[in-house]
Amino acid sequence: MHGVKSCPEARLKAIGDRVFCETFKSLQLLGFTVLYYDFGMETDALTDFNNRMHEKNAELLDSADRYDAAVEKIDKRWNCILSRKIMEFPYRQRVKMMGGLPKGKVGLQSFNMANMQSYSAIESFLVLTFSVLMEKNKRFGKTQMDLFWANLKANSENYAKGMTDQFIVEYFQDQLNLQLNG
Repeated sequence: MHGVKSCPEARLKAIGDRVFCETFKSLQLLGFTVLYYDFGMETDALTDFNNRMHEKNAELLDSADRYDAAVEKIDKRWNCILSRKIMEFPYRQRVKMMGGLPKGKVGLQSFNMANMQSYSAIESFLVLTFSVLMEKNKRFGKTQMDLFWANLKANSENYAKGMTDQFIVEYFQDQLNLQLNG
């Protein structure tokens, strides 16, 4: 049975994929709130930002070298190591964003996969976001990155208090007439 994954491997991959997607989607929506409220980005600019983020995602998915170069550029400009910085994201909020910990008959591998993929989602989100923001504003640097990161973490507390992705989507739709898609 070459090429067919065993059931536990397929289950682990499914857990990882779900956690990555859920975490990334929540961060993207939360990022819109930070850009709107803390950076003064208007609805047209948010729409343009979202579109460019999707384009940038396709560019970076196409080449591991491009992704690595983007991480290196962020590390240099932010004066940090991104893979360490993401470890600062609050655990409770991360678990809420990923849709909870794996349930049912799961083992340590499932928890490790969920944990690893939630961190991967945070890194990917920051790489895409900061890459687009640095493109749009050549002076976007450490101070703005620190502010964005601090506000993203602070606002994520709302997830721990029960806020959902749907709330953010409905809020932007009702209050700003802006359609957000994660």
